[in-house]
Amino acid sequence: MRGGRIDVIKNRQVATLVYEGSKDMITLDMITLFLWPSAGQPLGAGDWSVSGYHACTWNAAGFNFVAVSSLSDREIDKFRDRIREQLK
Repeated sequence: MRGGRIDVIKNRQVATLVYEGSKDMITLDMITLFLWPSAGQPLGAGDWSVSGYHACTWNAAGFNFVAVSSLSDREIDKFRDRIREQLK
């Protein structure tokens, strides 16, 4: 993890964690992970790309997660899987 901050998305404060791609990833691009309590409004799982960035959303352990990076879909999915595994 490189750092963290509090951001505001849709008038809600969210924790924002910034990770550097690990050595087993092809590149060392950054991954930004936004998370907040789902509070009865869980995000569905999804993947999309916008302007060269890839994003994925999911819900786990009572939190909504959004990961955004210029990494490939495969690499960001691998990151998501690692986060999910740590929450078990």
